[in-house]
Amino acid sequence: MPDLPDSPLSNSHSSSLIRIQVINGNTYAPMTQGIDQSAQAARSEQTTVVTTQPKTGPQSIESYYDEYLAIPGILEQVVLGRKQFDAFVIACWGDPGVEAAREITTKPVIGIAEASMYEPICWQRAGASSRPSIEH
Repeated sequence: MPDLPDSPLSNSHSSSLIRIQVINGNTYAPMTQGIDQSAQAARSEQTTVVTTQPKTGPQSIESYYDEYLAIPGILEQVVLGRKQFDAFVIACWGDPGVEAAREITTKPVIGIAEASMYEPICWQRAGASSRPSIEH
């Protein structure tokens, strides 16, 4: 088991600001910029979002092979961000490396595929007939 020097939501920089690192799974900078624009539009005022991408890995993830090549770079981003961020979002369909990332940090890690599957269930359980729209 790896050393886990972080603790869940150990927010030493501010008691009211949550810092989330959104990690693009590939190394394509225009994709990272687009992910950042979407994340910034959806965040609350109490949340800071920083979007990053791996230093190395595939420019696009189109296969299992690409996915497996991407995972080391994704995990490196989690390791580098453990002391700066309160949670991690892996912004890559298929959620490459989510399970491994959860093994190297005690902070929340969620993938966008997983989140998209839970989202309709949450609204249904809340009794909502439709989900609210995000104002841009």
